[in-house]
Amino acid sequence: MQDQILELSTTAATTLVKAMVTDGWPKVRDGVAGLFGRRRKDEQEQIRDELDRARDELCAVEAERTEEESADLRTEWRARLGRLLRSRPDLADELRAILADLDHWEEEESDGIHHNTFHGPTAFKVGGSGDQHNTFGG
Repeated sequence: MQDQILELSTTAATTLVKAMVTDGWPKVRDGVAGLFGRRRKDEQEQIRDELDRARDELCAVEAERTEEESADLRTEWRARLGRLLRSRPDLADELRAILADLDHWEEEESDGIHHNTFHGPTAFKVGGSGDQHNTFGG
């Protein structure tokens, strides 16, 4: 059982942090906060606020520190989700459903081609799969 909790909390933390920089963030945030609220009602709003602060911090860091910040957040939320699941193993299926819903949403959103225009020497890719082609200088 401990191995399953570790695996699920690791997957969930990774997905949670990736979702912080997507349009699906509010749904994921509310779903995860709702799980904590099932343990203790007063936790739901607190967790929602903490998740939003974590997202703000992730979005505010410089590009070269993004992976470091993401790793810190994954570690933090893996531990927190692990504690939640150990105290309430009955929430594991609900957490899996949140992750599955996000996977389904990402598949629907990733079918198109996205074009971004940056002014300056900037290139980045966040989440998802597929090819990224960068053209600099016109």
